[in-house]
Amino acid sequence: MVVGARTGGSVHVPALRRPVKWLLTRAANLLSGHRIPDLNSGLRVFRRELATRFFGLFPDGFSFTSTITLASHINGYRVEYIPIDYYRRTGASSIRPVRDTLNFFLLIVRMVVTFRPLNVFLPTAAALLVLGAIKAALDFSRTGAFGVGAAILILTAIQIALMGLLADLVTRRTSL
Repeated sequence: MVVGARTGGSVHVPALRRPVKWLLTRAANLLSGHRIPDLNSGLRVFRRELATRFFGLFPDGFSFTSTITLASHINGYRVEYIPIDYYRRTGASSIRPVRDTLNFFLLIVRMVVTFRPLNVFLPTAAALLVLGAIKAALDFSRTGAFGVGAAILILTAIQIALMGLLADLVTRRTSL
């Protein structure tokens, strides 16, 4: 797939969208394990077989582009980005800031969990384990005992890690 990435010399992104766009791009890069310069560019060329392979995953809305980009990267397809210019929009945008941002974030997580569940579950479990260890150390330094909150965080981390391992086994088993 070749994507026209809106990273050329003249790119106009409204100031209010820049931080959210940056955050969503970083989340996609981190969770997918690939550098994705433009997650939602509609300017792209791909083979029909690529789209038909992931047809069941495509949403009804306009996030087709994000879905096929993430699915392609995560499944080892070659994706090339060509810098293009992106000028100020002349019409009104159909983006609903809060709802669409949440939907894009959920789409990123859903795509990664569908194909590489450990990329989501293990970092989450590790973060909770670290928080649990910090909470346990603080509790122990204050009271000389470990608190219930630390135990809950650590047990939750273990459960999430095990859930991730099960999800990974299911994913590997069904992709045979």
